[in-house]
Amino acid sequence: MILPFLSTLVIYGICLLISKYAAGLNYDLDAILRDLILQVILAYILFVFFQRRWAFISFQTLLVGFFFLGHAAKVSFHGVPLSPDDMYAISDLFWILEKWQRAVMILYGAFLLFLIIIGTHWRRIAYGILILGATGFFMNQKVASFAYSRLVKSYGISVWDMRGNLVNHGVTLHSLLETLRYASDSRKPPTVDEVNEALANMEKMRIDAVKIPLNEDFSGRMCNIHMILLESFWDASELSGAKFSRSPFDDTFLKLWKQAGYSKCMTPVYGGYTANSEFEALAGFPVDENGVRFERGLRNDIPAVPKLLADLGYKTIVSHPNVAGFWNRTNAYRRIGFQTYWSKDHFDLNDMNNGQLSDESLYLQVLKKIDPVLKSGKPLLNYIVTYTGHIPYILNERRPHVIQSESKLEVVKNYTNTIYYKSKELADFINTIRKRDPDSIIVAFGDHGPFLGPNFAGFRESQLLMNKMSDWTPEMLKAAYTTPLLIINGRKGPVNVGIMPLYRLPSLLFSMLGIKGKGILDYTLQPHNFKIRPLPGRQLVLDHHDHPFAFNSGDIEKTPDEIFQWMHQMATLSKDLFLGRQHSLSSPRNLPDQKPLLTHNIQEKTHPVPNL
Repeated sequence: MILPFLSTLVIYGICLLISKYAAGLNYDLDAILRDLILQVILAYILFVFFQRRWAFISFQTLLVGFFFLGHAAKVSFHGVPLSPDDMYAISDLFWILEKWQRAVMILYGAFLLFLIIIGTHWRRIAYGILILGATGFFMNQKVASFAYSRLVKSYGISVWDMRGNLVNHGVTLHSLLETLRYASDSRKPPTVDEVNEALANMEKMRIDAVKIPLNEDFSGRMCNIHMILLESFWDASELSGAKFSRSPFDDTFLKLWKQAGYSKCMTPVYGGYTANSEFEALAGFPVDENGVRFERGLRNDIPAVPKLLADLGYKTIVSHPNVAGFWNRTNAYRRIGFQTYWSKDHFDLNDMNNGQLSDESLYLQVLKKIDPVLKSGKPLLNYIVTYTGHIPYILNERRPHVIQSESKLEVVKNYTNTIYYKSKELADFINTIRKRDPDSIIVAFGDHGPFLGPNFAGFRESQLLMNKMSDWTPEMLKAAYTTPLLIINGRKGPVNVGIMPLYRLPSLLFSMLGIKGKGILDYTLQPHNFKIRPLPGRQLVLDHHDHPFAFNSGDIEKTPDEIFQWMHQMATLSKDLFLGRQHSLSSPRNLPDQKPLLTHNIQEKTHPVPNL
């Protein structure tokens, strides 16, 4: 019976060394000792089920290795460990892997199943049923909440420092805490009274609310809107230590961006989870969680930009040359009001960068597809999500490197040249649109900052970020979560909107169309002179000079009251709109500016007010 103890020591030790040298995770001694005890207990439980020793050791290695190396890999990439929300992304991860990687993933699961079938004793299945029953009991929301609160009271937790929680608690306790946290989060929708209270408080805050700055008056009109989300599109010129031979951006794009005052948007994510940036840009509400809102946080049909424009007579089209269901986009796009979704199967994959359709080819094919709509005169929302720009930022032979760098990291060199071509192909597309559709509104923005090596190596090379997110200063948060934003208002040209949270973009679009009574799109007006960027566990805030400061979630004493109240109201209204009964859409306390949605008649017709 000493085998489980010895196997745990060996497997745990190997995983510990890999985590340290591959991801820089240095677990506390107390965490290691506690973890070993828990792992030994788990090993003896598993040993009871297996009648073959080789099967037991194999299963234990795969199970422990998954959690240890999974946490290490995600910390290296995103700066945070695994969470139960990541389970929603397993199927999505499968489709973006290389064929050999998919094969490994399938073999891993198949081998685990094989070990269970071959290695376990059928007479001991009853024990397994009892353990599953006990597990289900602890996953009950009330029980999980009780257990979670007791463990947090004993061991502590920092909602803004998940990496710190991992190294302080150890893999086993951290995984248990996160599982209980997930189970205890019932996401109970607010009552009508809670919603009315939030709306009443929102009305009070509107008096001093900061609206999006516009340098010119906009006359209402019905025009086409072209929105382009650019994968990992970030201002690489901030990497001063890389010493580039020229600007990472194409000259034509740089000229347009300069005319727009180098406007930027503050995104909700870093290094991935593109769908959260999409949600903000289309639904107009902030995302402050590690999970993907499209996956778990959108159960209702909502009056987002596509739905509101469709009610006004627009044709709403989304294009993304990836697998249709990735990030649950098939369902999410329908719920927010898109009428047509062109995914990977709708495009000719004729110009690929490491398995990703080039932006140039995507733009040309989209132009061809929307041509009948443009000719028809029917107003169009043309929303495009680009694909090129994912790691490892490999371009094809048509796109040789034009930017040299003194960076020691190949990923930085590859990324910079990817940004050059993405900005060049975007500028060419914008030029074509402006010639073909000169009165249209064009919006282009980056979805998040890029992955530049494990533990932010590319950023650390330029002393822009530190290897631990918990050590990031407000200036570092601003650099990591801010991407270029280019808005062109028809014949008037680029618009300078400064720096703005991405979730404020929908309200800006409707202002540019001259539309009043925007309903939920104005719920997120910023209080006083603040620009609030909610993040997982932290809030990044810019003052009226765009100087950044930050607060940790739960640190009420250091959080200005108006920001705390704003965050509380956002949480209440978000749950109501996207998960609950949508009381806020019919509440008598709905925002007061409910005049006719359009300030004028269009095409000799008066369009009805959407049910906001």
